[in-house]
Amino acid sequence: MIIDFTVKNFRSVKDRQTFSMLASTIKDEHPGNVFHPGEEKKLSLLKTSVIFGPNASGKSNLILALKSLAAFVVQSTDLKVEQDIPYYDPYKFDKNNLLIPTEFELEFIGNDRIRYKYTVSFNRKEVHREELVFYPKKQESCLFLREKGKTIKFGSQLAGKKKSIESELLPNNLFLSKAANSNHQQLKDIYLYFLKNLKFHLAEDSRADQTSEAAMLRLENDSQLRKKLIDFLAAVDTGIHSVGLRRKIKKTDSTFKYTDRIAQTPGITNFTVSSFTPVIYHKVYDGKRETGKTALDLDEESDGTIKMYHLAVKVIEVLETGHTLIVDELDTSIHPLVSAYLLELFNDTGKNPNNGQLIAAAHDVALLDPKILRRDQIWFTAKNSYGATDIFSLDEFDKNEVRKNTPFDKWYLNGRFGALPLIDKKRFSIDKKRK
Repeated sequence: MIIDFTVKNFRSVKDRQTFSMLASTIKDEHPGNVFHPGEEKKLSLLKTSVIFGPNASGKSNLILALKSLAAFVVQSTDLKVEQDIPYYDPYKFDKNNLLIPTEFELEFIGNDRIRYKYTVSFNRKEVHREELVFYPKKQESCLFLREKGKTIKFGSQLAGKKKSIESELLPNNLFLSKAANSNHQQLKDIYLYFLKNLKFHLAEDSRADQTSEAAMLRLENDSQLRKKLIDFLAAVDTGIHSVGLRRKIKKTDSTFKYTDRIAQTPGITNFTVSSFTPVIYHKVYDGKRETGKTALDLDEESDGTIKMYHLAVKVIEVLETGHTLIVDELDTSIHPLVSAYLLELFNDTGKNPNNGQLIAAAHDVALLDPKILRRDQIWFTAKNSYGATDIFSLDEFDKNEVRKNTPFDKWYLNGRFGALPLIDKKRFSIDKKRK
């Protein structure tokens, strides 16, 4: 569960910016949208948050920063000697920023229900700083601190081998990753948080297969999960009758064949299963009389259906596990009522008993609805005069003016919160002659 995320010097983010899932002290405003994680009874977290702002204001870059941190942790040990760190992408509109590190900091509740804060600072060639602290008894305790050119300082509560791992650490590797992949059990659990607990759905992959092979294998073998998927897709009015999977079989002569079950395919003796292909079943009619059903591969469906399928698999998993789903452009190819339904689903204690979180970037002002979201669940991104991203919450505005029953959508479109595109209607004309 995410508490907050801070980023500095990454893409459009120049200065330190923090996005938070901490609930503020506002009262009588959707109390069901808030939960208390683990033993942290005084810590109140939000189940959902939505980020609004004009195009190119930094919404996607904030999400990409979080994904880059997760990817760096998971894939750090794949980097070889003197290889560039691929996640270094500094702010390019100030020459000074090209010479300083990118910084990421994530505070979260681990799978052991303990609060952690992980910080990493790096440039293209090496890690400058890496620190992991935790709060086992609500008191901050450092597990390890790594600083450039210095030996790593290990806290007294970090058990297991440490020095031998440090001796094999490359400058472009993360100690957390190295230790986890050296079977350090205590740090392995933190590594697995980044690997398994953070689920992403990015806009540029809207038609790509975003459902992992592991998830598809589970769909293949778990009839209850398939039933949940069918029910979800039916609930959002996709017109889907049922779903399934085809195994994609590659024969030794490099030809391909699809089948629902390998064993039911006569004549295939030399093959490998290269992937699964989702199949969508629709009812078939003869006039008004239903006569059966027909199957379409998922990539034959509309963009909206494809997105809903991949989102549905992740939504179900996150609701079951209490993990975090991060979605870029939630409202792209999805009807506003469906986007609102997803937020209501996560905010519903009965349907989200494990307190899974949904963080989404969106443009649809229909989601700026005080009947759905609290003020602290609404975030904005805007570019300042230097082209850098500022991130701020609706909860930061004067509460004597912005109240829980304020028409957030109308005030936003009227420019009272900022974070709107500045459109110069006189600037462009198709008849304008070139000089």
